[in-house]
Amino acid sequence: MIRYSPEFKQSLVEMHNQGRSYTELAAEYGPSADSIRNWVKLYTVHEVDGEKWTQADVNALQNSGINHSYSRKGHPYDHARIESFHSLIKREMIYHEEYRTIDDVRVSVEWYVNWYNNSRINSRTDWLQTT
Repeated sequence: MIRYSPEFKQSLVEMHNQGRSYTELAAEYGPSADSIRNWVKLYTVHEVDGEKWTQADVNALQNSGINHSYSRKGHPYDHARIESFHSLIKREMIYHEEYRTIDDVRVSVEWYVNWYNNSRINSRTDWLQTT
């Protein structure tokens, strides 16, 4: 079995993404069309919410027991609650602080999440502050 370098595979993926067919690439460069099709799945970069993901990234997450969550097409509200929370934490805390280290950020965010979940006045507590 012939082994191909990651660079070679990525170059074929780029050529396919620029419009060349699997069969055309297979005839010109040697690997089977099915192999190239698999490489395209593995190496194609997908951009989701400004983050770039390859299938290898998704596989690594899944192998770690983490499922990457994509919004379904036409349903941008799938992540509305967490997006709302991110907006709040930035508006209520992040933009008002000056952080010197990543540890400062971690401590601050952990404090905010604890405060948000346990002390913040909200409808869950009938708009009363908890003790």
